[in-house]
Amino acid sequence: MKNLALSPLTTSSQSTVMETIMKPLSYARRGARWLMAAGIAVAMFTPVASHAEDAAPITPELRLDLDNSKIVNPRPERAVPFFTKKGTQRSCDYVVYSLSFGLRGDAQAFADLTALLKTLKIEFKDQLPHGLSIVSANVSGDGTDASGGPLPGVSISTSAGPNDTATVSNFRLSAADLDGAGAANERVINFQITAKIDHAAFPSPTVIDNQGVIKVSNGAGPGTIIPSQDPGKPDDGDYKTGAKTSIKIDLTNCDKRPPPPDRECFKVERGTVDCVPGGGAFIYHMPVGPEMGGKWVQVSTTTSGVTIIPDTQLVPAGGGVLNWKIVGASPGDVIHLIVTGIETYAGPKEGWGLCCTQTIDIVIPRDQRCPPKDKEPDLKVEKRADVTRCTMGGGCDFTIRVTNVGTGAYHGKIVLDEVALPAGSTLDSGPNPPWVCVPGATPMICTYPVTTLNPGASVNLKLGFKPAGGWQGSVLRNCATYNYGASGKPLFGSQSNDRGCASIPICRRGDRDRDCRPPVEKKVDLILKKRARVPVCTADGICHFVIDIINNGTSTYNGPLTVIDSYPAGAPASSTFGPSPPWTCVPTGPGLFRCDHAGISLPPGGSTPIVVKAVMPAGYQSDIVE
Repeated sequence: MKNLALSPLTTSSQSTVMETIMKPLSYARRGARWLMAAGIAVAMFTPVASHAEDAAPITPELRLDLDNSKIVNPRPERAVPFFTKKGTQRSCDYVVYSLSFGLRGDAQAFADLTALLKTLKIEFKDQLPHGLSIVSANVSGDGTDASGGPLPGVSISTSAGPNDTATVSNFRLSAADLDGAGAANERVINFQITAKIDHAAFPSPTVIDNQGVIKVSNGAGPGTIIPSQDPGKPDDGDYKTGAKTSIKIDLTNCDKRPPPPDRECFKVERGTVDCVPGGGAFIYHMPVGPEMGGKWVQVSTTTSGVTIIPDTQLVPAGGGVLNWKIVGASPGDVIHLIVTGIETYAGPKEGWGLCCTQTIDIVIPRDQRCPPKDKEPDLKVEKRADVTRCTMGGGCDFTIRVTNVGTGAYHGKIVLDEVALPAGSTLDSGPNPPWVCVPGATPMICTYPVTTLNPGASVNLKLGFKPAGGWQGSVLRNCATYNYGASGKPLFGSQSNDRGCASIPICRRGDRDRDCRPPVEKKVDLILKKRARVPVCTADGICHFVIDIINNGTSTYNGPLTVIDSYPAGAPASSTFGPSPPWTCVPTGPGLFRCDHAGISLPPGGSTPIVVKAVMPAGYQSDIVE
């Protein structure tokens, strides 16, 4: 018995084809030339709306273009690799390289590449030029190890010089957007390498260049080598060539160091203390002379319980007054301030050095009484998982709690931005009233109608998600963030508690967890069997057969059904069919007949018969009728 197999038709419907052979014995000995059998087709024409999802679409075969490297704009069914490398001198002592390897193609195509990408073994290697030694390296993005777990770490080794080579071995590029941070039409793995500069190797400004290398292989064979491309250089469109990444190492003035800490580079003038508008804190107005114009000043304190905001300010040209907010102080307190001047002394970017550090004590006047800060609300967003695990079929349930932890009442609507990772995950339960969510967009917007939350009061939002199809990750992560603008509010309270996240492990078939029991996939699977109704034909050549249509799947089939039978060796003398109704059977040509059922419901394990009565033609000599 052959299983059902999908086959495209000339219309929008689909058919299921199978072959059967039956051998009832006959003692009539009516001849040996006639064969009744084979070629029974079941066509599910226009499934009813409630089961439209059971009809699988016919899609073109997807290709990963490792064989045609000169493709800039891939066709929708193709995905093309890319590999870029950028570098920069970060300071007098370090350079940083950033590399990105991935696939670019149609946003809908990646799910169909899942099985293929699991088989592609990927290796990464980058040997840096002489004079650079790797001090740290990391890899992140849409990748896994060979077994679908987290990406393997970066190994640092010695080739031509100490610690000059970074490698990542035997990893995979995922078809899923694992980190949720990439473009919809890309899957990317990012590598970052930080290397220390050997000053002796660069006595004068020098341009150095090199390439990273990706090797992609599938089983035996040499595999495909993909060198990196400097995005700042012309690209010939062939990813198998690439262009080396060039950076300039310039250590000019790197021997210059900041002045000794005991030398004053600016003078600290004692300022005045005032109240912050609205109360709740003090403000220190600190004059700074013209010698620090265009430079930065940093202020901190060693006084317990006191905070200075901000910690750093830029001095305007010609000097001026810097205002520092002092939180946690009381009238009469002595505040010990550490004032540090900062100037650029070397390096192309991060060459900041301390000019000098001075201290000053200021006294909050005892008669300086600031009004208390106005009471205001402060919404805290928290999220928790309601289940210990869920499956690819859904049931990933979360509760989001929004609590007013402030000192004043909150009045208005509450709008949350909901993001579920992986991208493409769908809402399968919730929200609970009166919450209203708008699915189908990222982020999903969930709104609680206008309400009043007094200090300590809270509201809960309950949502359940189904992971995106083809997701190979181990968890579903969900985050909720309070949206000030959509809620019609300016910034208020603390912004550090506006976001809450939680994750739920995904239970998969084969997991070594006794409590992991993923549901059986719901699908329709129609199979056909043919049998003899009686073991022998009559003496006058009348034979009876039964065609059984069986739902071997796990979901009920509802809809019209058509069975087509062919007689490849010629038609019998005559044939009749039943039961009628519900079956309507008619000849469709020499040796062909067709039976239609207007509408049938077949639950899992259910079956329906067609009875065939065939009269063998005169002169039939075989003792077997098939």
